[in-house]
Parts: sequence; C-alpha cells; structure tokens
Amino acid sequence: MGIGDALGKLGDLNKLRQQAMQMQKNLAVQQVVVEENG
Repeated sequence: MGIGDALGKLGDLNKLRQQAMQMQKNLAVQQVVVEENG
C-alpha cells in the first residue's frame, strides 16, 4: 500500500465523517421541530 493509497483512504474517511456529522445535525434539527410542534 502506497502513501497515495493511505491518503486516499483518509480522505474517504473524512468525507464519511463529514456526512455523518451533517446527518446528525439534520436529525437534531428535525427532533427540535417535532418537539416544538408536538
């Protein structure tokens, strides 16, 4: 495995982490809206 491969994998992990964080934020916002409307 070359350094480029390792960096590519790290980049993919970063993207996945950012996507997960975005999903968590969206879920939190949805929960707040539900609580306010409920």
